[in-house]
Amino acid sequence: MLKGYEMNSRIVRCFAILAVLGLTGLLSAAQWDEMATHDGVAYFAFPSPLVIERYDMATQSFLTPIGLTSSPSAMTVDADAIYVSYLNGNTVRIEHDGSGETVLLTTPSAASGLVVDGNFLFVTMDDDVWSINKNTGVQIDTADYFYRMVGLSITPSVGSFFGRSSGVSPSDIVRVDYDAQGNLLGQDDSTYHGDYPSASRTWVLPGETHVVDSSGTVYTTANLLYAGSLGQSFDNLAFNQNTIVISRGATLYRYSLAFVPLGLLELPSAPEGLSVLDDTIYRFRDGTGPDLIDVELVNIEDLEPPQPGPPVDPVGLAYVPDHIELGADGTLYLLSAEHLSVFRWNTATESYETTIPLIEAPSFMSYSGVTNTLYLAHDSKYITQIKLDESTSEQYFATSPQTPRGLSTANEYVFVCDPTGPWVSHFTYHPGGTMIDQEDWNYFSTEYIWSATNSKMYHFRDSTSPNDLIWEEIHADGTIGSQMDSPYHSSTGIQHPIRVNPDGSVVVLGSGRVYNALSLEFIDELSNSISDATWLNGTPYTIRSDGGNTEVQSWFPTYTEDRTWIVPGTPERLFTVGDKLMAVTMVIGIPVIS
Repeated sequence: MLKGYEMNSRIVRCFAILAVLGLTGLLSAAQWDEMATHDGVAYFAFPSPLVIERYDMATQSFLTPIGLTSSPSAMTVDADAIYVSYLNGNTVRIEHDGSGETVLLTTPSAASGLVVDGNFLFVTMDDDVWSINKNTGVQIDTADYFYRMVGLSITPSVGSFFGRSSGVSPSDIVRVDYDAQGNLLGQDDSTYHGDYPSASRTWVLPGETHVVDSSGTVYTTANLLYAGSLGQSFDNLAFNQNTIVISRGATLYRYSLAFVPLGLLELPSAPEGLSVLDDTIYRFRDGTGPDLIDVELVNIEDLEPPQPGPPVDPVGLAYVPDHIELGADGTLYLLSAEHLSVFRWNTATESYETTIPLIEAPSFMSYSGVTNTLYLAHDSKYITQIKLDESTSEQYFATSPQTPRGLSTANEYVFVCDPTGPWVSHFTYHPGGTMIDQEDWNYFSTEYIWSATNSKMYHFRDSTSPNDLIWEEIHADGTIGSQMDSPYHSSTGIQHPIRVNPDGSVVVLGSGRVYNALSLEFIDELSNSISDATWLNGTPYTIRSDGGNTEVQSWFPTYTEDRTWIVPGTPERLFTVGDKLMAVTMVIGIPVIS
């Protein structure tokens, strides 16, 4: 439940600030340049007026402001003091009560970052780093590195501090190591060299085993390996010992320390700073009155999981299925992103069952007959699952590093294509949601078709010319194996859909061309292009448009036409259900299943 702003005698506080600075006539607030939190107190460094505002979250009150002697460029705080770098190049130590400003270091220009560990204060300026004693300013070490680092965070337990590279492309997450004496060691970027989205700031998470940047990408602190994602990029981050809170625009989101989304809350306006103490989120904004800062309190439990709407009745509903999957029990699942629904058609009763309502519109849907689970991929990067043996509720499964561009399943594993890395990457996930493998320099295709018999994923390279037919091995442990394209390297006949005979012998394309499923050699061709294909008792059946109707065709083993018949409506899909064929067509904008 939202609580009101903490006004805290704004007029009195405004004159208190003026008294500290020796100024009069200040009637409007300004934006702070730097924010830091320590031990339940939030610190805000302002360039105008030159002041550090302090807010005590335990007492929910402002403390006496501290005057500054120049405009700040960086700030950090620990149990002993406040450390501020000024635009004039001085880095100073200020006692918590505002007394005793001491110059520790003077750099050629303004420092861009400060982090502290024990008695060590690390100062960054462009690509230079200084290690100094935080009490005396005695220089311990200095280094000139390749990367300029911004948005610093530190892991004392690991002996490293992190930032994002600046002024180079592509940007990457970067770390600098230091030893027990404060000496600076090497600087390293991640092994991905900018494969993941760019960012401007980093935060070390509780436990110090992971660091996250403002793109939402999470890395391990030990070796900067990809460890997960908080979805899209965000503006602010704060945490307590078991929950991460971020703001993305005017919406707050909370996550577990395993990066599982737990809830969200829409605010009246976007926060400009966040902090968390116990179960309370503190939202900070520029002051709307004489105070420099407005504060709003939010209970962390008010960030609740989103809920789907009521089930939509599909009977007589005009909709075009975005994706159709056939379940192992013969149930047909028809995705309608427009209606936030997965409609279920019972092939035994020839009627709709209760609709599965969705939380947000997915871009893709896939089904695993091994686990009897539907998977849905979203533009938000989330992949959700519906474990049909347990319930029809949509649950979190995983977060793709970037927005998914393709989704399939390989037996019990989930296969995802997203634009991470050069070209695109293909990923595989364990049924528990953990990533198994990633292969970059890969191909985008509008569909990925799994052959359990051949243990191969079949696809095109739709964003590359010439296009071609390709298979990619998925091993029994879910790792991605070798890849092979056809020997022709030509776009001729490369037309969706891709359909693989269940016995793994041939691949039939939308052009009617037939390929050996292992060698990808062209072996024959149907007399016409097709909209879909399936096999019943070894016989291939296809559908194609015939005016405003659908022609069903059966084919001899020689791929010459056997017989045909017409069903009403334009073609959508063709399936084998037991010993029968089932066609999905569109009649006057309504799906018809026959």
